[in-house]
Amino acid sequence: MIRENPAQTDASLLSLSDQDLAKAAGVVEANHSASAVRVRGLLLFGKEAAVRQFLPTHEAAFQVLSGTASAVNDFLHWLVLRVFEELLLRFRARQRKEELLIGVQHIGVPA
Repeated sequence: MIRENPAQTDASLLSLSDQDLAKAAGVVEANHSASAVRVRGLLLFGKEAAVRQFLPTHEAAFQVLSGTASAVNDFLHWLVLRVFEELLLRFRARQRKEELLIGVQHIGVPA
């Protein structure tokens, strides 16, 4: 992610080891060496099996309502970055626009 977004990130992070990067990101408890993984470290970089084992209540919900009825009701138990990508895809897929005609120009207005 750092290499892909050089204008938005600190390039000095590229030279850090995995352990030093984890310390800098605050995803491990550490003084001189990593002694424990924090919850945010597990949610960002852990394995899904470890998340299920150590954080069994972790979930994100995507719900689409049609009036008071639930048209879509999905619960996701993945790592945070994967959940974020999936939710973004689902929002984009359901984003509707209305076309307004102002003079000779069409303008899309999100619902």
